[in-house]
Amino acid sequence: MRIFLLFFLLLFSGLLANSQVPFTLNSSLQKEDLTSVLSIHEDKVGKLEVSDLKEQFFTPLTESNMGYSDSTFWVELPVRNPDSTSKKWYLVYESSVIDRIELYRKGEKQPLLILGDQVAFGNRSVDYRFPTFALEEKAKSETIYYLKIKSQSTIPIQIYAYSEIDLINFISSEQIVLGLYYGWMFVMVLYNLFLYISTRYKSYIYYVLFIWSFSFFQFILNGLGFQFLWPNSFYWANTSLLVFMIMATLTGSMFAANFLKSRQVFWLYRIYESIWVLGFILLVLSFFISYSISIKLSTYYAGLVALLLIFNAIYAWNIDIKQAKIFSLAFGVFILGVILFTLKSTGILPTNIYTSWTIQIGSALVVLLLSLGLADKINELSGDLKIRVDELGELNAKLNQSERRFRELFHGVGDIIFVLDSNWNFIDVNRAVTKHMGFKQDEIKGKNILEFIYKNKGINDTYNRIFVMEKLEELMETGTPVEFQSEFRQKYVMEPKELYLKLQFVELDETKEILGTASVIIEDVLNRYIKSERISFGINNYLRNAEIFSQKLTSHISKFSDNDTALAVKTSLREIIINAIEHGNLNITFDEKTKAMSDGNYLSFIQQRQEDPRYRDKTVNIEYVLDTKKVAFRITDEGNGFDHKKTMETKLDKLNQENIQHGRGIMMTKDVFDIIEYNDIGNQVSLVKYFR
Repeated sequence: MRIFLLFFLLLFSGLLANSQVPFTLNSSLQKEDLTSVLSIHEDKVGKLEVSDLKEQFFTPLTESNMGYSDSTFWVELPVRNPDSTSKKWYLVYESSVIDRIELYRKGEKQPLLILGDQVAFGNRSVDYRFPTFALEEKAKSETIYYLKIKSQSTIPIQIYAYSEIDLINFISSEQIVLGLYYGWMFVMVLYNLFLYISTRYKSYIYYVLFIWSFSFFQFILNGLGFQFLWPNSFYWANTSLLVFMIMATLTGSMFAANFLKSRQVFWLYRIYESIWVLGFILLVLSFFISYSISIKLSTYYAGLVALLLIFNAIYAWNIDIKQAKIFSLAFGVFILGVILFTLKSTGILPTNIYTSWTIQIGSALVVLLLSLGLADKINELSGDLKIRVDELGELNAKLNQSERRFRELFHGVGDIIFVLDSNWNFIDVNRAVTKHMGFKQDEIKGKNILEFIYKNKGINDTYNRIFVMEKLEELMETGTPVEFQSEFRQKYVMEPKELYLKLQFVELDETKEILGTASVIIEDVLNRYIKSERISFGINNYLRNAEIFSQKLTSHISKFSDNDTALAVKTSLREIIINAIEHGNLNITFDEKTKAMSDGNYLSFIQQRQEDPRYRDKTVNIEYVLDTKKVAFRITDEGNGFDHKKTMETKLDKLNQENIQHGRGIMMTKDVFDIIEYNDIGNQVSLVKYFR
């Protein structure tokens, strides 16, 4: 008996499950939720036709959203008209982004109507953002309807019944609410855009972009984009939702990062940058991958950004960022609106004017609260600006005082202080130039420093100028300060003025200038008593030694000869010492130096050789003799020597023709010294200059 009873229950359970209380039409029909009278069947293959449904098992609808699914869902709706007159009513499917929904009457193979955003909006019998079916039930009739639903987006089952007058009133009220909502958002876009133009505060432009993209996302989500803007563009109807969803998420996170000062926290801002890169990738992919995959990725992305914003708000609150409070309040209101809308959609909360518009109410309040937060930020910035203006006034007064002191110092010191441009022209010079050289400041400004190098009519007139040019070029090429002494002409006195110069680069904005000082060389009082001197040195392989020793060993020549001779000997001696260091001790060949100079890495090449264990301990020995008749030098290096006979035969014109920037040292020496003798291997040279 128990086995029979169990068999009976199993046999008739399907029939009992399929039996659903019909929806009864009455004369006082207002908006009615049909969930309680609906049954559903999931066709996972998507092959069923309406004629196959009588063999299928329908279950009462218990869930209001089927989520993302590749299945086709069949919804059964039994309707009864008990009155003796026919009744007209409207079936509304409250989802504007559903792809395709077909309405069938039981016993008929052809659909009564096909709607959705993959069907031209002009096919709709009712010009409304939600798919709406106008139906009429005969007197004393009972009809079963089937809805075939297929979509790549989420599939909510929110089906309502309206009378004609109730639908008209509902649409009218809804249009007023939507008009107020989008009007409010539009006003806030203009308001914040105006504030951005006025203040140039970056948060405003991010905020404007967020409001605009979020409003457009809501406009499309509510079905208004398909209704008014692209009623026949099925591809863009879906893709536009993705585009503006991602844009709203991106711009919202950009606004949050700026508003909450996230740039001040290095690791947090790097997370934001990663999120933005991911968002731009999703934005591009939305045009190439399937809508079903893209909408899921975009939804997950929006959830990820929401978690980041919550974390950032909490973190900003903890580190006492003032804006975190208003941001948390605004974001909390929006999240509350989303939660209430979700509870309404799942049937936990009743459907009414409050729960139906929670997202719009929440987003409108967010816009208001964040605008107030930005306004408060502007007030804060205005207060800071007033403080900064006061501080700037005090600083300006101090700056004017400092400038006066600087000018007094600049013009009051005994040394010549000057500024050159990159072409070596004087930009400014202090009054000391008049004291030492006789020229007024206006006579110096705008002219080239080389114009004031002392020249004579002798054969060696150019040595002084060449030496100064070399030092200037060294400064330009290396960027490191240079120091040297040279002879300058005076305005009234026909004799040269020997000055000690220090030059260095200074950067002003995007330009470079040369700051220089020129000081008078204090006369060596022992110089007037010298009759002769003899001395020897052993120096290491730093090139600066060539400059130091050439100046030191020729400083007393002017006691027995003219200044031009002293300068020529000094310049030639410097070149010979450089050769002993470079080509002798450091074993740098002529070709190696030529290549290093053309590649622009000559100084680093020299440094490598100076640090090389094979060469770093070698020295250059210098022997020096001076008397009333002559000056003589003997320079010996520890290198392998060179073919001095071939080099002595080379002409300076050949070097100029081949545009070779070195190798002129020996050529200059031939013109200066009376005796030049090399030992056999070429690592020692003796130089003698007789005074006439």
